[in-house]
Amino acid sequence: MALQRLSRAAAAGRREARFFSIFVLQAAQDIRAVTSLYRENLKEPAQIPVRAVLECRFNFDVFLLRFLRDPTETIALMLDAMMLEKIKQAESTNYAGLALIPGAPTPDDFRQHEKDIKARRSPSEVQKLRQYGFSQMSVEQRARELHHIDLYNTVYRNFSRNVHGEVDPERGTAGAAF
Repeated sequence: MALQRLSRAAAAGRREARFFSIFVLQAAQDIRAVTSLYRENLKEPAQIPVRAVLECRFNFDVFLLRFLRDPTETIALMLDAMMLEKIKQAESTNYAGLALIPGAPTPDDFRQHEKDIKARRSPSEVQKLRQYGFSQMSVEQRARELHHIDLYNTVYRNFSRNVHGEVDPERGTAGAAF
């Protein structure tokens, strides 16, 4: 329902609706993943999308607070962070596959986008955008800023074992028994 309303608003020219829909879509997909995994009694693997839902919530809250203060800059930050991530992905594959896609950006197009971003932003800001995305903060910093550090410590950190494949030698399994 919310995604449909946001899609209609975006189609009507409300650019910001597209950004809000990103969070709604991601959360909806992650929640479906959690539900599917729990339905199959895959409790530990389900912790991975639970963690993703929590991070999405933190990202949404940061985005909303910043958007309410300065919508134009918040959207510009989001676009720059997204482009820097695309550039990083393209560089990591040495731009492989771009030639196979009609109308795809060239390596020079990516380099020009990066140059434009660097002209608008300080070196430290570009580095933080590359590392953390539009928030320019680690997940833990976002949780602290939003006063959700207990939730971060209880869910995000505990469930990190399953994301990073740590093994519990006593149980012979990944992660904690939740």
